[in-house]
Amino acid sequence: MLSKAVEFALSEKRRTLSDVERRLDEFRIQVEDLETKQRLVQKDIEFYQGLVAPIRRLQSELLLQIFTFCLEAEVSGFNLNRPPLLLTHVCHSWRQLVSEYSPLWSTISIGSNPVEAAVSHWLQLSKSSPLRVEIR
Repeated sequence: MLSKAVEFALSEKRRTLSDVERRLDEFRIQVEDLETKQRLVQKDIEFYQGLVAPIRRLQSELLLQIFTFCLEAEVSGFNLNRPPLLLTHVCHSWRQLVSEYSPLWSTISIGSNPVEAAVSHWLQLSKSSPLRVEIR
C-alpha cells in the first residue's frame, strides 16, 4: 500500500515537473520574442531620433565650414577613418554634400605607395579647386 502511494506521488511529481518544464519553454519563447521586438523598437527609436537630431537643422554652408576645419586640423591622405572620406560615410546627405564640395578634396597627401584609383578619385572630386599636393 505504501509503495502504491509512493509510486502515485512520484508519478504526480514527474507530471508536475513535465508541466513546469513545458511552461518554462513557452516562457523562454515569449522572452525571445519580446527581446526581438525590443531590438526592433529600439532601432525604430534610433531612426526617429536621427530624423529630429539638431545636426539636421544646420545649414549646409555651416556644415561645410565645420568640415573644412576638420581638414585643417590634420592632413589625412587616403585614410577612411579621417575627413573627408570619413564624412562621406555618415549619411547620404553628408556624402552628397561632401562629395560636391571640391575644396574638401583639394589637399592630396601621397605616401610612398599611392593608390592610383584613390588619387584619381580624389582629383576628380577636387574639380577646379586649387590643389595642395604633399608627398611623404
